[in-house]
Amino acid sequence: MTSLLLFLYPDVLNEHFSSTWQRLLNSEANFESSLREYINSLPNKTASSFALRPVTYSEVFKLLTTMRTDCSTGCDQIPCKHPKLSADIISSPLTHILNCFTNTNTFPAAWKTAHFSPIPKVDFSTESDHYRPIAILPVLSKV
Repeated sequence: MTSLLLFLYPDVLNEHFSSTWQRLLNSEANFESSLREYINSLPNKTASSFALRPVTYSEVFKLLTTMRTDCSTGCDQIPCKHPKLSADIISSPLTHILNCFTNTNTFPAAWKTAHFSPIPKVDFSTESDHYRPIAILPVLSKV
């Protein structure tokens, strides 16, 4: 299969990337039940558990102003340069939004959605294994 065919038939790469964990673990196990078993085996929250701290306005402003602008646009269709250019206006509300997520231990589903681009690992890609998936995330999820 040539690299052209892989792009003409994206389902081939989609199936390849989505089944990577099975190939790596040499497993056909039910992923959902395995994940539930793992979660149920975790110890209860203790004082030494991992926790996120609230972010400050200055941290959010600094992250926005130092953001790379040469990145691809994610599912949100917001170019990376826009939050950077409007950092002085959006830093305060974004700080509040991020702290609400931290306080409620949530993260918006829309910010978990990514576009995947297959990037060749070798010069002449002829197999699915010759590609690696690169996730292109929504710009605000990077903050």
